[in-house]
Amino acid sequence: MKRPMFLLSVLLIISNSALGQPAPKLPIESYANLPRFSMADLSPSSERILFRMVEDDKDYLIIKNLADNKVIGGVNLGDINPSSAFFIDEDRVVLQVYQHKRLHGYRGRHNVSTAFIYHVKTNNVVQLLVPGKGIFLGQTGLGKIVGISADKQFAFMPAYTGEKHVDTPPYSLMRVPLDTQKSPRPRLWKRGNNHVTDYFVDEQGELLAVESYDNKADLHVVSSYISGEKVDIFTETTGLLTKNFVGLTPDKDALVMLRSDEHNGDSYYKMSLTDGSVSDPLFVKENKEIDRVLMDSERVVYGVEYAGFKPSYAFFDKRIESLFDALQEKMPNNSFDILDHSTDWEKILLRVEGESAPADYYLYTKEGFQFLASARPNIDPAYVNPVVETSFAAADGLTIPTLITHPVGHELATKKLPTIVMPHGGPQSHDKNGFDWLAQFFANRGYLVIQPQFRGSSGFGNEFIAKGYGQWGRKMQSDLDDALHAFIAKQYVDENRVCMFGWSYGGYAALTASVTAPQLYKCIIAINGVSDLEDMLRSERMDHGSDHWVVNYWNMAMRNGDANDDILKQFSPINFVDKVQAPVLIIAGDIDKVVPVSQSRDMVDELKAAKKDVTYLELEGEGHSILNSNKSRLTTLTAIETFLAKHL
Repeated sequence: MKRPMFLLSVLLIISNSALGQPAPKLPIESYANLPRFSMADLSPSSERILFRMVEDDKDYLIIKNLADNKVIGGVNLGDINPSSAFFIDEDRVVLQVYQHKRLHGYRGRHNVSTAFIYHVKTNNVVQLLVPGKGIFLGQTGLGKIVGISADKQFAFMPAYTGEKHVDTPPYSLMRVPLDTQKSPRPRLWKRGNNHVTDYFVDEQGELLAVESYDNKADLHVVSSYISGEKVDIFTETTGLLTKNFVGLTPDKDALVMLRSDEHNGDSYYKMSLTDGSVSDPLFVKENKEIDRVLMDSERVVYGVEYAGFKPSYAFFDKRIESLFDALQEKMPNNSFDILDHSTDWEKILLRVEGESAPADYYLYTKEGFQFLASARPNIDPAYVNPVVETSFAAADGLTIPTLITHPVGHELATKKLPTIVMPHGGPQSHDKNGFDWLAQFFANRGYLVIQPQFRGSSGFGNEFIAKGYGQWGRKMQSDLDDALHAFIAKQYVDENRVCMFGWSYGGYAALTASVTAPQLYKCIIAINGVSDLEDMLRSERMDHGSDHWVVNYWNMAMRNGDANDDILKQFSPINFVDKVQAPVLIIAGDIDKVVPVSQSRDMVDELKAAKKDVTYLELEGEGHSILNSNKSRLTTLTAIETFLAKHL
């Protein structure tokens, strides 16, 4: 499908004209298939663009000329699963990828991050850091790039270095050639130690700062090298990291630091590399929580994105800020994600989602919008189901922000609809008002979809997050039931046809609902869900060590300092399967490294032993997100559709 090259407001007219009549039932593949286009980036000249393209279950990286839209390069990515891609210059692209693979000399398979460089002219792909060439064999993180030299000939990449038999290898900085057509020979650039976690460098790769964290001593340190000598400018003893150093200011005289504040939310500050002094908060906006910083490949920060249902932005350059405020004001039902931009911001690459677009890519210039590609060309903008931002009061009076997706042509409260309550994963995450492929699929099939942002969700301030600590299975759970009651009262929901569906933490919430509110839900669907909190915490200890800050976080999130292990048992649905009444569908990836597949298998075994109605689907070669292939996603969505048709 080819979108016209004019302002998006025209698409709103097209979309609104379809209201009043239901959308046709689209093929399940329209939603199950991976987006055709994703991961866009502009070349330094803004004359070329790259896309990740999935076609016929094959995965490609393609390079196009923007002037004539012709493909000038491309490579089959095969088993490479890029998480990001960006141009170094007009003819070289860096791919940062994740692969599930075996490590020589180690048992099992592991999620390994790696970086490759793709040469457009020669169509050659080269891995940048290869274990064994001075690189410690037993590590999974080799894809991080902390800087690129001014002449674009070298990347500066941290890695554990030394021999395989070393128990505590140093985390050092390597200088890696970028102009080679074969595996490069990296040079040990700066030797580190096993407490180092990050490096900040200038255009020549010279150290500006080094960050470290000692898990045993709970000691967080930042050392500056800007004077030519090591000076510790920040020291904090903490079992849970409260400061996050994310990038550099444009003059590279300061680090940009995120600091959490329980009452005012996360704020960003400048920390001077000279003396460690901290500025006033940056980018403060009332009732807005900062979601992420916007920075370039040199880790220079130029702005921030605020959290919430739709992204909004603040920039050092107020001219750019005004531009995006105007865009959002003109088209309030669309979300604009900034993907890249020219150096002078005269050209901006955007992904647009919302009422008029199932994730479309545009180039914005002073002349207007140029349509580039649609992530889902098989879904007409007129058939994107409306998403409503609303809220309700939980039982204790707390306001819970909520998204509701309803079928095209349906007006809320005119007819009660069968309903899917769909809590997000995380749990410290939040849903966005964009094209959610699952919510859109359910709405296309005639369901109302409710996505409550239960307490503990991010995006609505740190106080809101903190209200979720220790509330797994308690108020975080009752918020979901309260959502259902609130929208039943508004005549939106057919109370006799309600299912809870969730993924990851959402899967935990769905399984918990089956034992805490069996009268409310007629069916339960959980993908890669947690069923046993005690076992989950045990797995985290095995993976990270009992004194690791990650384990400290999960202890706080699950039980908020309560040392009574019975708390974890009390709120683990696996211990109460006798209370389950509704049919349950459990889906899991067999190589999930976030929530072990044993969490699903054990829950299924307990349900079967209790003679409950349970269906189990295990996907071979799939991890936590089930994103590896169209086949897996189609199998998943088909199983869900069949299950809902039978039980709802």
